[in-house]
Amino acid sequence: REEADDGSRGRNRPPRNTKAKKIRMGSEAKPERDKMHEERIRTGVLAKDLRPMMYGFGDAKEQDPETVELMEEIVLDYIADTMQRAMEQSENKTGKIQAEDLIFLVRKDPQKFARVNELLKMDKELKDARKAFDVEEAS
Repeated sequence: REEADDGSRGRNRPPRNTKAKKIRMGSEAKPERDKMHEERIRTGVLAKDLRPMMYGFGDAKEQDPETVELMEEIVLDYIADTMQRAMEQSENKTGKIQAEDLIFLVRKDPQKFARVNELLKMDKELKDARKAFDVEEAS
């Protein structure tokens, strides 16, 4: 199928990169965090982890570097926004976010709520297992 002269892909489809432009415009509203965020993206902190995840969810085996960079930007924006909201909701004024702050944020999303609880349960089980293993070694 040929693209139209205006960059759209068909009659009723939006032009390419519309989503990317919207995301980038949204991050321009937060200049103090944006500078730090851009430095992280340049380093490709999540790229090596995102590539297999993207492949596992149906992307090509060799992804376009721009696609990986965009996904990394989306993930980092989501994490930064979530942490900012958690800090705003936190009763702890030392600037430290606790698990309860994140649980409060995801309480209305059943999938996220279940996943957070599952991860916290696994973390507790691992800590208990390590503690039991250390006690056995000391004996």
